[in-house]
Amino acid sequence: MTSRYVVSYYPISELTIYYVYKRDSSNFKVYFQIKSFPYHSKKTAS
Repeated sequence: MTSRYVVSYYPISELTIYYVYKRDSSNFKVYFQIKSFPYHSKKTAS
C-alpha cells in the first residue's frame, strides 16, 4: 500500500472548498469538492 492522501480544506465566506489530493504510484488524481455551510439563520431569503 503506497497511497498518499492529503486533505486540505479552505473556509471561504459561506462555502468551504475541499481539496483532496490522491497520489497512487505514478498516477495522481485531484478531486475538487465544494460544500456550503449548513447555516440558514444568516442566509435568509429577502
